[in-house]
Amino acid sequence: MIHPILEARLRPALVRQRRLRLTLHLAAWFTAAGLAGLAMGQMKEHPDKLIAWGAVTVLGAAGVAAWSLRRPPNAAPLARRIEARHPELAGRLTTAVEIRTDADTPLTYPEERLLEETMLHSVENEWRGAVSPAAFAGAGVLCAAGLLLTFSAAPGLRFVPPILDDSSLAIAPEGEISDDGVAVQPGDVELEKGSTLTVLARFTKDLPAAADLVLGETAASESRVPLIRSLNDPVYGGSVAEVTKPFRYRVEHDGKRTRDFSVKVFEYPRLERSDITLTPPAYTGQPAKRTEDTRRAGGVEGTVMDLELQLNKPVASAELRPRAEGGETIPLEVDPKNATAALRGHTLAAAGVYDLALKDADGRENKQRADFHFEVRPNTPPEIRLTTPRGDTAPSPLEEVVYDGTAFDDFGVTAFGLTFTRPGGEPESVELGRGVPAAEKRPFQHLLRLEELGVKPDDLVTWNVWAEDIGPDGQQRRTEGDLFFAAIRPFEEIFREGEGQAGGAPAGQPPGAQAQGPAAKLEELQKQIVNATWKLQRQTEGETQKDAAVVRDSQ
Repeated sequence: MIHPILEARLRPALVRQRRLRLTLHLAAWFTAAGLAGLAMGQMKEHPDKLIAWGAVTVLGAAGVAAWSLRRPPNAAPLARRIEARHPELAGRLTTAVEIRTDADTPLTYPEERLLEETMLHSVENEWRGAVSPAAFAGAGVLCAAGLLLTFSAAPGLRFVPPILDDSSLAIAPEGEISDDGVAVQPGDVELEKGSTLTVLARFTKDLPAAADLVLGETAASESRVPLIRSLNDPVYGGSVAEVTKPFRYRVEHDGKRTRDFSVKVFEYPRLERSDITLTPPAYTGQPAKRTEDTRRAGGVEGTVMDLELQLNKPVASAELRPRAEGGETIPLEVDPKNATAALRGHTLAAAGVYDLALKDADGRENKQRADFHFEVRPNTPPEIRLTTPRGDTAPSPLEEVVYDGTAFDDFGVTAFGLTFTRPGGEPESVELGRGVPAAEKRPFQHLLRLEELGVKPDDLVTWNVWAEDIGPDGQQRRTEGDLFFAAIRPFEEIFREGEGQAGGAPAGQPPGAQAQGPAAKLEELQKQIVNATWKLQRQTEGETQKDAAVVRDSQ
C-alpha cells in the first residue's frame, strides 16, 4: 500500500475517479441490456420472458455497481494523469506511489525527501482536478443514454403516449359511430377543471393516413392537435393536457369531419380563505379582534365568533361537522349567488375540531378537507393568596394579626377583602381593595387588632379572605378562601411559655407546645370538620353529594 500521508492527499481525486468508473460501468451495462431487449423484440405475448429480462436488468445493474465499488483504487493511472497536468512534478508522484510502507522497514533518506517534495506540491496545487467535470458530464450522458435505450427496448413499454396503451383500447367501448365509420371517445363529456381530456378515434372502415383533433368554438379560435396512431390498431389518439374552460372539439381526416362534441367544466366546492372575528365578553374589557386567513380561534368562554368564508364557487349548503362523537353540527349561512359562507354571532362554549362540509347545487361535495380548531378557556375564579399568617393561630387578646397576600384574576378583580367572625357574632367583612386590572397581581396588607374586637381568653375567632370578579354569566362572583381559626389564649399561658423557652423546652417538644390530650385532639378534629363544612358550601352540587357523607361520618 502507498504511504498513508500520500494516500490522504490523493483521496479526493481517488473518490472522483471511483465515481467516474462506476458511471461508465453502469452506462455500459444499460446499453447492453437495451440492445438485448431490442434483439428480443416485442415480447408482450410472453410475460415470463419479459419478467426474466427485467429481473436480469435490475439485478445486473446492482451487481455491476457492487463490483465497481469494491474494486480497490488504482493510484498509478491517477498519478500519471496528475503529472500530465503538472509536468513540474517530473515523475516524482509516479515514483512516490510505488513506495511501499512496511512497519519493519523504515523509509530511506531519498524516499523521505521524495515524499516531502511531492507533498509540498500537493499543498500548492489542486490534484482533484485531474478528474475533470467534463469527464463526469460525458459519463452521465452515456449512462442516461443507456437508460433511455433500456426503457425504450422494454417489451410492452414503447415510447407512446399512455392514452394509446393497447390495454386501455382493448376494453374501450365503441361509442357513437359516425356515418363514415369513426367512433370518438369520450364524446360529450363533463370534466373537472384542470384535468386532462383524452380523445380516441377508432376507425371501423377506411383507415386514414392522418387525423387531427380540432379544438375551439369558432374558426378564428380553432387549434389543431395531430392524433397519433396506436401501433397497428385502427385507433388514433391525442389529449388536451389541462382543461380550464368549456369548449367544443371534433376529429377531421381526409377532408371529412365528425360532429362537434362539447366539453363542460366543473369544480368541486373548495375553501379559499377564512377570516375570524372574536368578540370577548364585555366584562373582560378586551376589544374585538379580527384574524385573516386562519382556521384557528380561541377565547374565554362566552366569546362571540364571526366566521367569514371565501369559496371558489357558490354552494347550496355549508356546515361545520364535529369530529368528536356526540358533537353538534353548526350550519353556516350561504348565498347561492356569491361564493361565500358565514357564521355570525356564534358563542364559543366548548373546544373542538370541526370539518367544513360544502355541497354545490349539483350535489358535489368538497374533496379537500378543511379543519377548524376552536379553543375555549374557562373563566377561572380569582386567586387570593396569603403569605402570613400561615394557617391557624393562637394569639393573646391584645395581639395584632398582620395579613399579607396578593389578589389576581385574568380579567380583573372587582373587590377583595377579609371576613372574620367573633364569638356569638355575625360575619364581618373588611374590603381591602378593588378595581384590580386584568392579569395584575395586587399585593395587600391588613392589620387586625384583636383588642378592638373585644375578644376574651378561650374565645375562637374565624377568618377567611375573599375576592370578587365577573363570572361567565356576567354577574358578580365571590370566591371565598379557606377558613382559619384564631384561638385566644390567656396571658398566664403565654407567660408560662416564656418561662419554658427561657429554661428550655422538654426534650422532643417544641417551645410553647401544649399537651395533646383527648380534649385537645377532639378540638382539633372539630376544627377540621368545621373547615370541611365551609368548603362544602363552595363546591358544586355533584362534589357536595360525594364529600358530604365523609364529613357527616366524621362529625
